[in-house]
Amino acid sequence: IIIIIFELFYTMYSLNLTSMFPETFISKAERTKGNNIRQVFTIFGLVIAFILPSLFISDYSDPQYLQQYQTFGFVIMIIVIIFGIIFLKFGPKEKPEFKDDYKNAPSFTSSIKICLKSKSFMWYIPAEIANWFVYGMLPTIVPLYGKFVLHIEDTLLISLLLGLTFISAAIFITILWKPVVQRIGNRKAWLISMSIWILTLLPIMFIDNFIIGMIVFFLIGIGLSGSLYIIDLVVSDIIDEDETNTGMRREASYYGVNALFLRLTTVLVFLAISSVFTSVGWAVFEPEKITPEIIFGLRSLMFIFPAIALVIAILSIYKYPLDGEKLSQLKSELQKIHDKKKSLL
Repeated sequence: IIIIIFELFYTMYSLNLTSMFPETFISKAERTKGNNIRQVFTIFGLVIAFILPSLFISDYSDPQYLQQYQTFGFVIMIIVIIFGIIFLKFGPKEKPEFKDDYKNAPSFTSSIKICLKSKSFMWYIPAEIANWFVYGMLPTIVPLYGKFVLHIEDTLLISLLLGLTFISAAIFITILWKPVVQRIGNRKAWLISMSIWILTLLPIMFIDNFIIGMIVFFLIGIGLSGSLYIIDLVVSDIIDEDETNTGMRREASYYGVNALFLRLTTVLVFLAISSVFTSVGWAVFEPEKITPEIIFGLRSLMFIFPAIALVIAILSIYKYPLDGEKLSQLKSELQKIHDKKKSLL
């Protein structure tokens, strides 16, 4: 019940928030610059989200500290409310030329059908699900991986592993992926970033101490940052393509259908974890009974499953059509549509 309530309110907020991005930033230059700043702040939030719990929770794997989880949840609630109010007061607003587009929008079912008929969108969806599967898997397993594979007892040090990954991601978004995207485009840059991500995850199968773990988790941020940075740029191009076909901006439709598919990732993550834990003899969580099979299971959840997901994503984005000359022609058509809308103001 709690998960359902959380997903309801989170989707209500995030759907409207994310839908503002493609409309607020229209050109490639605007989007690459705007998304750079946006994702750096997102990563800053993630760093806080993964380090802050360690200040309240003594042991992530011990059920006796449930009360500390509840205290942390209350603190997070206050933080979310404060910053949510600030965003609603000072956040971006709709552009005048698009404010009436919703009046001609198709019905709910028709809108979903239009989204699902988009070849670009349907090649993007498997990659999106695969990337979010990895986003979900890594932070879920890292507390167990850190404690039982890397032998880290301090929860703050475990949190620092992911903290390093996100700090690395913030750095590489700015110094690497922003110029790469501007030079070779979203599709090729995403293919490269996912390939790097797989390679940087590989050492997870072999490392067994905290120091090497810090280095590896920092390097993981290189591939992760490319994915975080490029995903919304790709969706923005898909929405632009839709506008050239329908004459209206339908960000919420695409992000809404996208959110529906993304709910599958939570199911897939826990199905993968359940199947592995059951197969290695950890169906009942017993932290005092750690076997080599359990260690291998944790390693596989951190590398083998994410690597398979990312290979699927690479194959999907390889077929994604909005790139090169086709994308350039689309942008030219889009500019004409926007000029016409502005002339009617």
